[in-house]
Amino acid sequence: RNIHKNSSLMFLKFIPLFLGFIAFSVLLYEFGFKQGTDQQFIIDHFFLIFFVLEICFLFIRYFIHGLPRKKEIIVVDLFILTGMVISMSGELDLIQINLLNYQMWKGFLILLIFIREFSNINIVFRRSVLNPAQIFMASFMLIIIIGSLFLTFPNATYNGISFVDALFTSTSAVCVTGLSSVDTGTTFTV
Repeated sequence: RNIHKNSSLMFLKFIPLFLGFIAFSVLLYEFGFKQGTDQQFIIDHFFLIFFVLEICFLFIRYFIHGLPRKKEIIVVDLFILTGMVISMSGELDLIQINLLNYQMWKGFLILLIFIREFSNINIVFRRSVLNPAQIFMASFMLIIIIGSLFLTFPNATYNGISFVDALFTSTSAVCVTGLSSVDTGTTFTV
């Protein structure tokens, strides 16, 4: 019985994390690339299904498994639940969301869900593999590479930029130098 409960707890940790990663990836695709009407229809319905599944996982965590939670986590989960209900209601045209741009609201919720699910897992680094300085440098390199990939998305620029320009701009942004090889105001969309 105890082994079965541990395996179901593992399910509760990794399936929502996997779904959150997929939803975050789809969100990046939605913001970074132009979609046709059919693609946007599929993406919108994918997010509806994702929100319904996330609500189910929240329900299972709290009411079936009765996992103890800190007050801060409960507040975050209630915020996520409320946001998902409002977002789904807006998507189904049950209410009008005039407070925020629907796409930004949906993106913020998906990012918050992904971070919340990612924070549930325990990541253990052994000091014999990487010391703290190496982890710090590796995180900077990872953020720079991811940022430069994001800057090469078609919707990030008006006319596109080379990967070297994106890499330089991303490095400058992460290291807070303020340098750029392209005119920021006329090159980037956001």
